[in-house]
Amino acid sequence: MLITKADGTTEQFDATKLERSLRRAGARNGDVVSVLAEVEKTLTPGATTRDIYDRAFDILKHLGGPIATRYTLRAAIQQLGPTGFPFEDYIARLFQYEGYETLVRQNLQGSCALHEIDVVGRLGEKVFIGEVKFHKDPGYKSDLQTALYSYARYLDVLESKVCAEHICGINTLKIITNTKFTQAMLEYSLCKGIELHSWGFPRGDASLEALVEKYQMYPISILTSLSEHHKILLMQRGIVLCRDFIDRRAQLLDYKIPEKVIAAAVAEAEALFAQQIH
Repeated sequence: MLITKADGTTEQFDATKLERSLRRAGARNGDVVSVLAEVEKTLTPGATTRDIYDRAFDILKHLGGPIATRYTLRAAIQQLGPTGFPFEDYIARLFQYEGYETLVRQNLQGSCALHEIDVVGRLGEKVFIGEVKFHKDPGYKSDLQTALYSYARYLDVLESKVCAEHICGINTLKIITNTKFTQAMLEYSLCKGIELHSWGFPRGDASLEALVEKYQMYPISILTSLSEHHKILLMQRGIVLCRDFIDRRAQLLDYKIPEKVIAAAVAEAEALFAQQIH
């Protein structure tokens, strides 16, 4: 059966993709079988991936527990806006878990121009500058133009350093997005040695998806107990992760968030970490 993807193209419905997303969320075998059966029973030609996602989420929510919340992880990351700055902070934290020292929104003087770099990271002698592309539309793909201007910026700052030590010279360019890349961008980046991280790319443990799951990088936008107003308020104050929300709960009353809301959101956040994913 043909379904419509987020970018408007069509493909055959592949139940294994849905199964993988359910298992990543922590669904057990019986729940996976139930969700797949219900989704396939109600699937109609031309259904969108969003329709499938919503149907699976409704079933998981009915089953209870934190699995439904984990299942919304990708959608929650797409809510790290509207400015994109929370997503830059999120990516900086992600690479900190990888062992990097990171900074966000740094001005670096290049040979010909001053550049604002989204994320800078250093791990030993590896020093990267990162172009972070945040998109609200899940069907939007970062294209060749992004790779071209990012690489030109990288070449201009190659003589710069991100700190005073002799090992702080820039030697790597990363481009990170919460959506996907076009084929032309993938080919150009491979040719130029640009390191790419997107949802599902590269295959294996270096994709944005894999890194997020590895370090349980649940953004506060995943918490259903918080209103959109509260989520934006917290992100403006640097509370981007559920871990931050739990660790800084004592400060939350200062932000005029009702105590009942805080208690419910903390419980929801703690449940995300409590259950082992299989």
